Amino acid sequence: MADIRRKRAYDQEFKLEAVRLVIEEGHSARSVERKLGTGQGVVYKWVQQYNADPAHPFPGKGQLKAPERELRDLKR
Repeated sequence: MADIRRKRAYDQEFKLEAVRLVIEEGHSARSVERKLGTGQGVVYKWVQQYNADPAHPFPGKGQLKAPERELRDLKR
């Protein structure tokens, strides 16, 4: 039988805690992924997103970051 995996959704607090473990405590992204049970490369991607925009790192599904949302509203 085929191994069907479902994409898991993680809330912002979970992602921020994982990023904190990497940035502040010096753990490797891979070790945090193993500890938390996420897929390979997931925590590394979160760290990259956080470093790119620490003020709004994870806007959420279908949500725009505040500056992008303001620009969209002004264009309307």
